[in-house]
Amino acid sequence: MNAAAQTHQVDPQDIEHELDRVWSELYGGSETGSITRAAMSNLLVFCSNEQQAIDVAARIPTLVEQHPARVLIVALQESEDDGLQAWVSVHCRQLGGGQQLCAENIELRFRPQAIERAVSVIRPLLIGDLPTALWWFSPQPPPLMPDVFEPLAALSQQVIYDSVGWVNPIDGVRAMARWIQSRDKVVLNLAWRRLKSWRRMLASGLDPEFNPGAMQGLTDIEIVHGPDAFPLCWLLMAWVAARLDWRVKSSSCKQHEWIEWLFDSQQGTVRIRIQLDKNGPQRVIEKMDLSWLDTNKQKQHARFCTEGHHLVTDESHSCIPCITRPSFEFKLEQLVAAQMAHRHGDKLFMLIVEQVTAMSAVLTC
Repeated sequence: MNAAAQTHQVDPQDIEHELDRVWSELYGGSETGSITRAAMSNLLVFCSNEQQAIDVAARIPTLVEQHPARVLIVALQESEDDGLQAWVSVHCRQLGGGQQLCAENIELRFRPQAIERAVSVIRPLLIGDLPTALWWFSPQPPPLMPDVFEPLAALSQQVIYDSVGWVNPIDGVRAMARWIQSRDKVVLNLAWRRLKSWRRMLASGLDPEFNPGAMQGLTDIEIVHGPDAFPLCWLLMAWVAARLDWRVKSSSCKQHEWIEWLFDSQQGTVRIRIQLDKNGPQRVIEKMDLSWLDTNKQKQHARFCTEGHHLVTDESHSCIPCITRPSFEFKLEQLVAAQMAHRHGDKLFMLIVEQVTAMSAVLTC
């Protein structure tokens, strides 16, 4: 992606006029080849401060290269000015034969009390025949900022968020699960996409053909994570519980240290414990210990660990052969671009949301 055209600050009421002027300059300044104005979607990106807006703006060229869109970055500003500030720019990339593919970027900054005015500016800027997605970039859980979140969500058919790194993750995850179940929208947590490698690792390690009896005979799971990775662990354990049809019955916890749930399974009680390693790598699931009774009622165990860009079996703490799986770390903008193409939701994710709701109902933290 080439550098963006020069960013222009404009009066919010003149955004469309300024975009037309910028496009006219681009068309007139193209001596060879042609310029195509591309958009498959509208994308609203919410940032709770100006630094986040700067971060997002640097990610937009990669995002629109994968999924061309009219992008509107809406950010809360720290200044005492009650007015709206607006900027426009265009991102272009070279195609073969001298052609360029270009997408628009609009940025609005405002104070929280000006949200209604901001929405009145945003609404006519959305391209009417294209779907609109809201990417909640802020680390504040969306339902805990209802005065801003609800008006922006009302403009969108799809809501994309990332619970990793959330402030107050327990309340945030619980509130978001309730919100999802009460709305008819396509919603996805980017943390769920990040768990694909761990899901494949567990599916391989507990495969009945590879490890008979392990899946049905599970008795204990202990998972250790670094700072900001608790939502990943919760989603992963909710997936395990949902797929194995476990029923949560109780929980206990020591705040900021560990949470434990007890489940009823067909074979008896299963314990899941999620433990924080305060000195561990940030936003990483470090290891997972599993115990089960095999088909002969003998206790077995396995440990899976993160080692660099791979998930591996710790053979010194496992009774199964070594398994290795690549653990890919995609950029946020790549995850968002991929998700914007999926406009009909993820049925498995919705099943996990139901399990998260059940698990949160017995939480005492």
